[in-house]
Amino acid sequence: MLATMALAGLRIGEARGLAWGRVMPEHLEVREGVDRFNSLDRVKTVAALRNIPIGPQLATILGNWRAINGRSEGLVFPSDAATPLGYPNIVNRQIGPLQIALGIVAVDGSPRWTPHSFRHFAVSLWIDEGANIKQVSEWAGHESPEFTQRVYGHLFSAGRADRRAATAGELSVLGSIEPATQAQHGNDNAVKSSTAATI
Repeated sequence: MLATMALAGLRIGEARGLAWGRVMPEHLEVREGVDRFNSLDRVKTVAALRNIPIGPQLATILGNWRAINGRSEGLVFPSDAATPLGYPNIVNRQIGPLQIALGIVAVDGSPRWTPHSFRHFAVSLWIDEGANIKQVSEWAGHESPEFTQRVYGHLFSAGRADRRAATAGELSVLGSIEPATQAQHGNDNAVKSSTAATI
């Protein structure tokens, strides 16, 4: 479930309502969701009705999950009774304890991330990988690209100017470059400033 939210950007209710019949080899069809009363129904907005592309890793994770639980129908992430998982159970019995066990906690010791954080991760990842604002808006099920721009516009801007993009481009063309030695620089000060620049 965490991988599906983090890589496909599903809302928690959409993940809870995802059925095997909506899992395709290259995309997920979002049509149903589970509300706060644990009722499974059609998603509430036209924008939420969407197909989200998935890569081979998530497809494999879901395929392995299907094989392990032996179900090919019904919900992808059901309770033991084959009903939708309750939100409090997911937060208090799964996501929270997992983060605490892994040390992913805030200063007060509480879990750092909510289920919605995984959705933000997916959207940020799409942007970082070069998806345009229209694609991101559609995949996330936002009401409009303008909404996506208001919430995530800073990431689109950062992606264009971020030094990481330039570094990745350089590495793909030039490969890894070893820092110059002291002899090549000719003095200790140049070595120190070169080292500081690479950190």
